[in-house]
Amino acid sequence: MRKLARLRLILMVLCLVNIFCDISKAVTDTTNFGSSGKESLINLDSDKDSKTDEYSDAISIAMALDENYLYPTLVSMTSMLENKNKDSKYVYYIMHPGDFSEKSKKTLQSLSAKYSNCVINFIDMENKYKNVKQGHVTTPTYYRLSLPDLLPNVDKIIWMDGDTLIFKDLNEMFNVDMKNYYFKGFLDNAWRFGEDFGVETPNYICAGVMVVNLKELRKDDMVKKFSDFIEENNDKLKQHDQTVINIVCKDKVCKLDPKYCIFNRHATKKTAEKYICSLNPKTAYSKEEMVNAANDPTVIHFVHKPWKDQKAPLFNLWWDHAKKTECFEEIKEKYTVKDGIYTIESLLDSNKVLGVDLKNINRSSLNVKLIDKKINGNQLFKVTYIKDGYYEIKSLETDKLLNVSGAKKDDGTNVDEHSKNGTDSQKWFVFKKQNDGWSIISKCNQKCVDVSKAKKEAGTNIQCWSFNGTDAQKFKFKKVS
Repeated sequence: MRKLARLRLILMVLCLVNIFCDISKAVTDTTNFGSSGKESLINLDSDKDSKTDEYSDAISIAMALDENYLYPTLVSMTSMLENKNKDSKYVYYIMHPGDFSEKSKKTLQSLSAKYSNCVINFIDMENKYKNVKQGHVTTPTYYRLSLPDLLPNVDKIIWMDGDTLIFKDLNEMFNVDMKNYYFKGFLDNAWRFGEDFGVETPNYICAGVMVVNLKELRKDDMVKKFSDFIEENNDKLKQHDQTVINIVCKDKVCKLDPKYCIFNRHATKKTAEKYICSLNPKTAYSKEEMVNAANDPTVIHFVHKPWKDQKAPLFNLWWDHAKKTECFEEIKEKYTVKDGIYTIESLLDSNKVLGVDLKNINRSSLNVKLIDKKINGNQLFKVTYIKDGYYEIKSLETDKLLNVSGAKKDDGTNVDEHSKNGTDSQKWFVFKKQNDGWSIISKCNQKCVDVSKAKKEAGTNIQCWSFNGTDAQKFKFKKVS
């Protein structure tokens, strides 16, 4: 009996060792192409962890981000929670790299305190997919390929990129029939990319917004197949993880109603109808489907980024939702400029700023010029956010607003200071380009504030000109107060 008991003890120890090894492998696995993760990587929100049963009927939503995508993701989640039905329950799984900060987690986690029926979980992906082909995308875009193994108790999920706005409750979208399919998404016009791999992909979809059948993916061990495909074809992945999904799952991807995933560049009747012509004729959306989606969308995917470009379609909608977040001042500081009093310094010469000649101060409009920096009222501007991403820029000395003269749209149109008139000629988008200065772009004519002929001399005229990327169109906002 003692020998039998000792044998049982040895077997128990061996089992515990194996379990420990499996958990350790799950946490430390940093393979180049991202083998399957484990549920042990998930850090559940502690104050909601005890409500598992209460959230058993919730809508599961997965997203991925790094520090650079914190604010777009926050805006997207805010739009979801602002527009959901009161009784709907959302459970988020936020996937992030190992260096994602605790501060950023708390920023997102604060949404669960602000909105009811919302649980936010974080999944630390550490160094998964660190060596995959990236190009214009970052590593987190590949994280969605690991979802089936990361969430073994979740059978169905909505994947939502951070560059989205959601205008309705997601219950109808979540309940889309997924029988016989792994993924459903917006039809992409890159359907010919399958030819690179010798296959036809008439249902080629965008991976940015999808309904995903995790149960079926697990059953067919697709995470391993994704990993093997990446390792064999890493240099051929033109659209990265989207290529992986569409090629490996070519017979089990299908189009999703465009109202759940339409691109912002196709969200008008004219552009929606035009997009149909670029799709595979065998599977293309009907004109009615696309027009209905443009007129009454549930989700809009902002493939043209409104925090980078004031020409992005539906630019104003994104900024309107950004203002609803608790971090709007931080969003402005990152992408544009915070409200305050500034000198506006030319990147051509740090000793030259925007200002006017005060000899004619009583005129209704005053021509704006490049002048020597002296930090007086003539050179100080109060910059104030209005709405929809636009600012007004008011001279402290003259109490007049920066203005497009005559609201003209021609290159060379004068920039002046004029009494407030409430028109688009006095509304400006201020776009921050990291350490390369700011562009000041008119809502009226979509042209940049420009130093004429890139001259550095005091008295040089300030005008509107089409974007050319030169230092003549770049400025630094130096905050005074």
